[in-house]
Amino acid sequence: MEKVNKFGVIISEKGTISFFKIIEEIERSELFLIMYVFGNEYLNNNKNTVTKGLEKMYEGQNPNPITEMKDSGKINKLFEIKTFEIFYGQMCFARTIDNVLTYFKEILSEIVLKKPQILKSKETERLDFILNFSTIEEMQVAIAEKKIEALFYAGFDKIETFFRERIGINIFETEEQKIDFNNAILSRNLIVHNRGIVTKEYLKKMPKSELTIGEKIHSSYENISTLNISICNFIARIDKILIEKFDLNSHINK
Repeated sequence: MEKVNKFGVIISEKGTISFFKIIEEIERSELFLIMYVFGNEYLNNNKNTVTKGLEKMYEGQNPNPITEMKDSGKINKLFEIKTFEIFYGQMCFARTIDNVLTYFKEILSEIVLKKPQILKSKETERLDFILNFSTIEEMQVAIAEKKIEALFYAGFDKIETFFRERIGINIFETEEQKIDFNNAILSRNLIVHNRGIVTKEYLKKMPKSELTIGEKIHSSYENISTLNISICNFIARIDKILIEKFDLNSHINK
């Protein structure tokens, strides 16, 4: 039976380098949120001191935006934890999904080091590309990197197919899990390329979305933590399977 911590995160006794990299990133995301919560408490307990410090930062600017906010009574908005939720939520949501994609790229590189024949194909390389390398080993590494980059540039559907047909594992356990992750990628792309503002094209691909055109994708602090837990457990399952299947180098979770 799998061990989990009090938050429901699977405690992996060992994992690949790629696994511990993504776990470290997600832990930083959670710690950033915790620090912000404690920091917000400090700000609210020291509003006058913080307001004076902010006014000093903008000293010489006319008008001083902090003074204007203070005079209009809007300064309190800066001290509300919900004020920056949309910004923080989008930033961490996109970062988490990017980390998942990077995990698959890095773990594939680890697998290829063990079994380079996985990338075998009938494709040919240009002579000028081949002549850039001093050894066969250098050339093999470069070709592997090139093919992996091309695969990930093609989109996650291609990655999923590659893992199923060449690696021999299903990334997703259920169709619902697959749909949820593909929707997360769509939302990540909207955040990165359109500041998270919903478009007509986005809604066409997300017909069940309750958002409307012009609204912003909004992930609450609680939703981000839930996403992080889900991703940790998702990757833990896959990493365990790949370690056993390919005898990958694993490290003990300290």
